[in-house]
Amino acid sequence: TSSNSDMAMGTGTFTFEMFFKLDQATSTYQHLMGTRTSNSNNSGAGWSIGLSNGLNIVLFSTSFHCQPSYTFEPLYWYHIACVREGTGTDQTKFYINGTLEDSGTCASDLTNDELGIGNLAGSGTGAPSGSEPVDGHISNVRITKGQIVYTSNFTPATSALTSTSQGASASNVKLIC
Repeated sequence: TSSNSDMAMGTGTFTFEMFFKLDQATSTYQHLMGTRTSNSNNSGAGWSIGLSNGLNIVLFSTSFHCQPSYTFEPLYWYHIACVREGTGTDQTKFYINGTLEDSGTCASDLTNDELGIGNLAGSGTGAPSGSEPVDGHISNVRITKGQIVYTSNFTPATSALTSTSQGASASNVKLIC
């Protein structure tokens, strides 16, 4: 996306979620979604959900890493959801297929406001200054700002996400695609 304040999460609560399927294993980092604009954009203003070269997933922002010890296999669909509760502890949780797999504290002020899906975020007018494309498919991306959609283990949706499914409030859903 181009610059949009709805993509800057600040220090508040959020829920990021999507389904994805890899076509094949690669030996490169693959950016699923986030506001990091380059491979070296580690200032803390951006966030990234991506796969390492070992097909492990990570939610990353500066000194914060939420990295479940879960290895993804190509050709299977997975649902991932990341939430920041912002209840004073900035507890951040990472769910894979509805199961809590890791948690930590993310107090970063996430002010980057350009979103990249399937690769790093661009500069609003072109390609990102680093390349981490996904070799696969991404579906049902939903970004909910100011609301925690999941607070415990859950059953992922079996139909397309909507602005009100799973208890989301339409006014908090900033992107659904």
